[in-house]
Amino acid sequence: MEREKQTSQDLATLCVELVEEREQLLCDIEMLKAEEAQEFKDLKELVRSLRNSSQTSSKARLKGQKTEKEVLLQTVTDTKRKVTMIEWEQR
Repeated sequence: MEREKQTSQDLATLCVELVEEREQLLCDIEMLKAEEAQEFKDLKELVRSLRNSSQTSSKARLKGQKTEKEVLLQTVTDTKRKVTMIEWEQR
């Protein structure tokens, strides 16, 4: 009889411990879900930022190429003008 009483108490204690552990696990799951959601949000922000940075960089590169092209075109035009003047002077 005493043994059954002890076993019953042990089972009750085990049951309480299991319920507490379950509650802790549920809390941990909720915390992990919240962390995952925040990490996903942060990752989306990072991707957006990288895209914006890439677009800005591309625009700056394109502008630099356009400016370089304009400078080269002006240099070619100036050189042609000088060649034409030299040819004219030699006549």
